[in-house]
Amino acid sequence: MALVIGSMVWGQNPSVVSFSVNDDVSFNMTKVDGNDEISSFYIGQCEVTEALWLAVMGGENPSSYAGNLEDNLPVERISWQDAKRFIITLSARLRIRFRFITEAEWKFAASGGNLSHGYIYSGSNILNDVAWNNNNCSHKMTVGTRAPNELGIYDMSGNVYEIIQNPSKIYGGGWHAPAEHCEVDYWWPAHETFTDDDTGLRIASTNVFRPIGDVDNNGKMDVADLTLLIDLILAGDVSLDDYPESDVNYDDKVTIEDVTDLIDMLVVR
Repeated sequence: MALVIGSMVWGQNPSVVSFSVNDDVSFNMTKVDGNDEISSFYIGQCEVTEALWLAVMGGENPSSYAGNLEDNLPVERISWQDAKRFIITLSARLRIRFRFITEAEWKFAASGGNLSHGYIYSGSNILNDVAWNNNNCSHKMTVGTRAPNELGIYDMSGNVYEIIQNPSKIYGGGWHAPAEHCEVDYWWPAHETFTDDDTGLRIASTNVFRPIGDVDNNGKMDVADLTLLIDLILAGDVSLDDYPESDVNYDDKVTIEDVTDLIDMLVVR
């Protein structure tokens, strides 16, 4: 039986966490254990789908090849700027700080993390086993239908290229990409407004169990967080490295607006 807390669900394997956006749309995050160079983090088990995008953003489907939402096709034709708005909106909705995956994290996860077998592609040396590419499809495909890699993550090779924190690069290869583009070390040049019909997104999070506004890092959001946030602002001593959840409104700075938003969150809760 799965344990349900708010919008978060986890079951027998606590390294895989499921979030529900509404009654019909959910997504999984997989924990990637770190090493001496990369801290542990959570990554989307699959690429962001059209259904997830629309459940968060509303409006029209941006994809060039829009399918039936129940088919769970990856969203595409989105830019780095579009992806940033999606991440901010999703974070505000679920009150968990999601973010772009860094380049180092992407390559580490695609390579299988600490369980890596050194494959050329993400999960295999045989491309078609793990990737939708120009050898086996003529359009994007349902996420999670090729074999996963060593960490249980799907489609890090093929289906759609993936936007990362660095807007100048996309990784992973897409549905009409040749084999070499699907190698875990290969990247394609991009920019903040670049879009294509085989370019989508996979999200990350540092800690999915820490809610936005948990300034004191005790696993919950309460009045103590509000008091600490006010004290930090008055002292002029707010470091986003030390207190990342003090940036309640996700604008990369800490001001009185964060205090106001935190009060609103406490009242609504």
